Amino acid sequence: MTDLLKETLTSRATETEPPPLDLDTIMATGTRRLRRRRAGSILGTALAVVGVVATGLTVVRTNSPAPADSPAYFSERQATYAVGGTIHSGDATIDTGAQKISRLVLSDAGILFTAVGSQTLRVTDGKKVRELAELAPESRLVASGELAGWEQRTPDGYRTIVKNLQTGATVFELDHVGTLSVPTADRPALGHLVAVDGDYIYLEYQQDMYEVDLRTGNGDIVSTPSDQQSIVTFGSGHLVFVAAGPGHESAYIGFSDRTGTGGSVQNFSGAVEEIVAAVSPKGHYVALKAGATPLRIYNSNGGRRNLAGTPPQRFGHWLSADTFLAATAGPPADLVTCTVQTAEDVTCQLSRRAAAPDAKELVFPSN
Repeated sequence: MTDLLKETLTSRATETEPPPLDLDTIMATGTRRLRRRRAGSILGTALAVVGVVATGLTVVRTNSPAPADSPAYFSERQATYAVGGTIHSGDATIDTGAQKISRLVLSDAGILFTAVGSQTLRVTDGKKVRELAELAPESRLVASGELAGWEQRTPDGYRTIVKNLQTGATVFELDHVGTLSVPTADRPALGHLVAVDGDYIYLEYQQDMYEVDLRTGNGDIVSTPSDQQSIVTFGSGHLVFVAAGPGHESAYIGFSDRTGTGGSVQNFSGAVEEIVAAVSPKGHYVALKAGATPLRIYNSNGGRRNLAGTPPQRFGHWLSADTFLAATAGPPADLVTCTVQTAEDVTCQLSRRAAAPDAKELVFPSN
């Protein structure tokens, strides 16, 4: 390069200003392009949200730094429960300031909870409590790893939100008008959030479920049994559902895998809200407590296990792939730790005496 050319280019570079950046126009153009193809990558270092709104798929600008007081990790599961407004986790006792806790959910980034009479979702790291959101009255609350999902009210419906609790970033948003999302060419009309499981989220889709891969943004339908009426829970590739169909005198609770293959495990005549069900972390077992029926442990294929030792009345939560926390009826209610053996039995041993005056006073994590 000659000295004259180099000098000329340098002069032009210093004199020329970059064109103004019209972010709104860029976003509008990006939105139109997204409508014409399947959503690509949702998760980036700074942008992370794909949602369905009345106008179609949109990318939401999220550039949230990690909160200054990011919650500590809770990846190793401890025996966790609440009595009144106090959460007990392992040897730690956490005063939440609430008079009585209504529900708990465990995550790797803290313990999520709501208080009786309140829709405010909070999270604690064992030292501090911070508010996350105002939940819709009918909202489900689910978590897996650092991710947590819930639903919030909007003027014309509700919004499904999934956040990374460690970074504060929103990784998924889906707006619903009334009870269903507005369908687009890329995605059908979807209902309530069912589960967050690893890098996937699951939403209701008619009689089936819709799975969204948060790493790619791609979605697909997960088949469920044809006579399935209500989804109870989903985890580690296994579905617990309530159904009624030919060959059954009454409604029943059943299990199925991702292909929709499964069957009935017990009859049921109550409301879905009376069912407590939890799939073990690796999907080998299902704990099930339905109405007045005693707590039962099943293999994921429907085979029933025998409970031996101190008989538990209430399921608590899974501590590992084959161990769970439970409680006796009381009064007072004791905690027991149960392990699924390689043989058919499930053995339970007393782990804490008089954890609560009565088992009804105990609030266990829903996951």
